[in-house]
Amino acid sequence: MISTVSPRYAQEIQYPYAGYALAPLIARRAADMRGILNGLDCELWNPATDPKLVNNYDAESFRDERPPNKRRLQSFARLPLRQDLALVGIVSRLAAQKGFDLALPALRNILGARDMQLVVLGTGEPEIEQAFWQLDQDFGDKARAFLQFDGALAQQIYAGCDIFLMPSHFEPCGMGQMMAMRYGALPLVRETGGLADTVINYDDADADAGTGFVFHWQEAQAVEGTLHWALDVYAERPDAWRRMQRRGMKTDFSWRKSAGEYVEMYQQACAKAVSRAG
Repeated sequence: MISTVSPRYAQEIQYPYAGYALAPLIARRAADMRGILNGLDCELWNPATDPKLVNNYDAESFRDERPPNKRRLQSFARLPLRQDLALVGIVSRLAAQKGFDLALPALRNILGARDMQLVVLGTGEPEIEQAFWQLDQDFGDKARAFLQFDGALAQQIYAGCDIFLMPSHFEPCGMGQMMAMRYGALPLVRETGGLADTVINYDDADADAGTGFVFHWQEAQAVEGTLHWALDVYAERPDAWRRMQRRGMKTDFSWRKSAGEYVEMYQQACAKAVSRAG
C-alpha cells in the first residue's frame, strides 16, 4: 500500500504537475494508493481551554466570547481596535510553495483600496520576508508582520483573525486551515490537496453550505477577487458569516477518523502480503 496525507493529494500526485517524475509510477499503483487526512490534537487546539487566549469560547459561545481575542491581537499588533474591519491572518512558513507570490500583490492592492487589517507571522525565504516587511512599512495602520517563530502568537492569531489566508500552490494536507476553523476563523484557500478536502466553499447565500472561501486559478487576480468577496461577506452578511464559523468549529478534525482509516489500510496491506505469500 502507498499512503499520503489527503485524498485530493493522492489523486494529484498521479499527474506530472504534482507527482513530477514519480507520477507514472504512482499512477500504475493507483489501486494501492490511500489519501488519509492528518488530524489535530483537539485537546491542545481547543479554544474552550487554550491558556494562551485572553478569552475562551466554544461553538456555542463564540459570538460573544471570541471578540476580546481579536481586540487583544489588534492591540498587540498596534492596529486600530475595530470589530467592523475584517482582520486577515497568516501563520506560515514564508515560502513560494505557500502561494505568497500570488497573495502579496493582491494584498497590496486591497490594502491600498479599502479598509481591512492584516497580521502575518512566519519566517522563510528572504524575498518573501522582505515583501511582507514592506507591507508593514507601507500600510502601518493596517498591516503588521512578525517575522519570527512564536507558538503563542500563532494561537492568538487563529483566535483573533476573521479570515485565515492559505493560497498554496500545492498543499499535501495543511494544518493551518483546520486550526483556523477550530478557532472560528474562516479560511481562504486555493483548491488543492488537503485544502480542497477540508474547506467547503461558501454558497454565496445564507451559508447553508460553507466553511470558507475557495479559489482555483494560480493567479494573483484570483486571490484578490476572492479576498474582496470574503471582505464583502464579512461586512454585509454577518449571519451567514457566523453560520460558517459555527460549522467550521464543529467539524471533527481529530485523529479519530484518520486513525481508523490507517488501521483499515494496514489490514489491507497485511491481507495482500498473506495472499502473495500463499
